[in-house]
Amino acid sequence: MRELTSSFPSLTSWIGDPCLPYPYNWLSCTEDARPHIDKIYLDSQNLSGGLPDILKSLKELTVLSLAVNNLSGTLPDLSSLQNLKVLDLHANNLSGEIPSFLGDLTALEILSLAVNNLSGTLPGLSSLQNLKVLDLHANNLTGEIPGSLGDLPALEILDLSFNNLIGVVPQTLLTKATSGKLNFSFAGNQYLCDTRNPSKSCGRRRTHTKLIISVVVPVSFIVLCILFLPVCMKRRKGKSREAEDSSQTPAPPGPPVEKSADDSSQTPAPPAPPVEKSVEKSADDSSQTPAPPAPPVEKSVEGQVFSFKEIELMTRNFEKIIGRGGFGLVYEGQLTRRKKVAVKVLSKSSKQGKKEFLNEVRLLSRVHHANLVRLLGYCNESELVLVYEYMTNGSLWDSLHGEGVPLSLWEDRVRIASEAAEGLEYLHRGCDPYIIHRDIKSSNILLSEKLTAKISDFGISKSKDLQVSSLAASSSGISSSEHSEQFSTTGTFRTLTRAQGTPGYVDPLYEASHVSNTSADVYAFGVVLFELVTGKPPIIRNVRADGESIHIVKWAKPYIERSRLAEIMDPRLSKALNLYSVWKVIDIALMCVDINRNSRPSMREVKKELELAISIDNQDHSTSTGTLEDVEAYDYQNPVRVR
Repeated sequence: MRELTSSFPSLTSWIGDPCLPYPYNWLSCTEDARPHIDKIYLDSQNLSGGLPDILKSLKELTVLSLAVNNLSGTLPDLSSLQNLKVLDLHANNLSGEIPSFLGDLTALEILSLAVNNLSGTLPGLSSLQNLKVLDLHANNLTGEIPGSLGDLPALEILDLSFNNLIGVVPQTLLTKATSGKLNFSFAGNQYLCDTRNPSKSCGRRRTHTKLIISVVVPVSFIVLCILFLPVCMKRRKGKSREAEDSSQTPAPPGPPVEKSADDSSQTPAPPAPPVEKSVEKSADDSSQTPAPPAPPVEKSVEGQVFSFKEIELMTRNFEKIIGRGGFGLVYEGQLTRRKKVAVKVLSKSSKQGKKEFLNEVRLLSRVHHANLVRLLGYCNESELVLVYEYMTNGSLWDSLHGEGVPLSLWEDRVRIASEAAEGLEYLHRGCDPYIIHRDIKSSNILLSEKLTAKISDFGISKSKDLQVSSLAASSSGISSSEHSEQFSTTGTFRTLTRAQGTPGYVDPLYEASHVSNTSADVYAFGVVLFELVTGKPPIIRNVRADGESIHIVKWAKPYIERSRLAEIMDPRLSKALNLYSVWKVIDIALMCVDINRNSRPSMREVKKELELAISIDNQDHSTSTGTLEDVEAYDYQNPVRVR
């Protein structure tokens, strides 16, 4: 374990024997007299670098889940892990080809390498007779789909969508999918041929057809010209004589189309070809980069149902990824000439059934608030797709911790906090039934072009997928009664975590009880307020002498108790601010993260408190600018509160 933790800087504080006693919630051990590590769960831990070679020595390992990190490089040889049942490495930056050693892991039941940069061809994996889930979507895989995949007897979910695969889809896979035995997705592979849909040609066949047409048509034209040349010459002479006889009579106007072609300056150009033709041309000749096709005609899109062909069109065949997560990928789309959208394609192995999906879409389409990202429409064909309004300035996380629009003015930050509180309060009180978000964080607070805050990812990403989660549960040795509480959407399939939400934002009481309510959202919102004041992420690394990470609340509280505001405030904030307003927001944040749930305010109260902070910020206090010590007399423990 020492070698494993030393491979990742964020784990260096995890020391000691991992099994005696049992100190960590990210792994488990066998119950032998000499226990060994048998399960590792390190999803969403901001791990970077390559996979350490030490993993291959953990020969009792049955579950290895390192999803949603920044791991890079190629996969090391793990062929020694003959007991491995679950290998989940999705949503990383892994590269290279899918290694052949995976075919030696005969106990494997779930394999997810989705949302990486893997290339090369698909291995057959015919020896994996126990494989139930194979998820390789959103990579750069090429070549044809091996027919041997259709012979895997236990396979229930196969997702090969959004790669560069070519050829004909094996009939064995199509037959299983049609009979309902296989949940199969291969959308987003432009040159794959589905024999069930004869109107859609295979990439190779289309190339051959183009070659035949390019040869046959010119030859036929030449032959026809030779045959009809005498007739043409005779008619031309006749017309010349007629023209001489009628030289004094003006010629009648030609057809409008001919005139338009000859003189475009006087006659408007003909309308653009239909959308379908534009798409076909792009698919037929991928060597050229055609001008983007005209987007769908502008119309009311409230709850609009889109066809998958329209989704392909508005995203230019899924050209630009703007986000990724456990639900799948988010693409930039163009709904109309002036309106961008965010197109979220739900992963095949993380989504609900169509009935549950439509029920939830029906609910979300009725949720309207200025501070909630609006659902514009959806697609429920071969893929389940959600179309949302586009948020130009990214997320609050981007602005505070990344390369987003800088927020140097305190008035902007406190206003964003107030707007986000208003959106969350609407979910808690304005919806019927009310909605618990369960994953409030700065990356789920998006910013519009005018920096209006809007909450995203409420509803769909928290939906249950019992089929897939029970597969993972059975592979992990967890009973069905347990997995319903413990499986959350942090991965392409439901991966086991100790809490719902994102590390750093999870209510400590939820971690202990697995019971979630609106107060858990309030706690997470309090963490966001600390981010706004300090500019620090929820888990602060490398600030202690021993290198151990620390939670933002635990880090900030000692400074707050001693009124040392200068040492925790974000140095990027403009000095021209009202420090009483800052203290007010700190007070609100402390109320939100109170360890006692019953002492936490409701979001309605939080919203009112933030409105008071804005009002204070607008007042002309003599200490509104100047040194931070000017506000040491402020009693943060007994502030004026709105109730």
